[in-house]
Amino acid sequence: MSKEKLSAAELQLLISHYQRKVKKAGKKIVSLEKKQAKMRNKIEKLFALQNESETETEKPAETAETTESKPVIEKTAVAEAPKMAVEEKAVKKPQTVKEEAPAVEPVKEEKKEPLSVKSKVSVSSSGVKRPTTPGQWNEYVISVIAKNDRPTLTREIYEAALHDFSFSEEEMLMEERSIAKSLNVLSAKTGDLQKFKEGKMRGFYYCLPQWFYASGEMKKMYYKRIPRSED
Repeated sequence: MSKEKLSAAELQLLISHYQRKVKKAGKKIVSLEKKQAKMRNKIEKLFALQNESETETEKPAETAETTESKPVIEKTAVAEAPKMAVEEKAVKKPQTVKEEAPAVEPVKEEKKEPLSVKSKVSVSSSGVKRPTTPGQWNEYVISVIAKNDRPTLTREIYEAALHDFSFSEEEMLMEERSIAKSLNVLSAKTGDLQKFKEGKMRGFYYCLPQWFYASGEMKKMYYKRIPRSED
């Protein structure tokens, strides 16, 4: 059978295909030559090391032969001088005078401070100055009621103090007494506050005197501000 003739395009494809293979083969040859050169360098280094080791082993151990044994010089024992017998005289020990220890005073037990003293810390953990005297508590109670601008319950003042001065539970138990005393003094003695009670509620609302008419009736503006859920 006669061979089929390839077209010009097919011939060009074959030519480019074989050219690529030739390039790849050339790259491989170059890399192999580099590897060959590296291996030769390593072999030469190994030969050099082998020659050095052989020359070192061929050297005679001259150092051991040349070093003559030095004669051992015997040291003559030096006669020790006879020790002189020294008579030890009995030394009288001084009599120690017993000193009488001073009388130890009985240690006085520190009296435990009551809770009221321990709780009087003038500055809170947040740096706010706390009331520590009755006068300061009076001013604080009035300021809380004035700030609320409405009739205020005792427990609302407790909550305000707990929040403003960061009291602990133990401290707050003591300070509640201080607040109660201030409310009593301000409403019953000085007249700076006025009590107001509605229906059968427990306790009182504390108010500023100017929130009332001369007749004793509370002004409607303040009466409407009373929180009805808190009674």
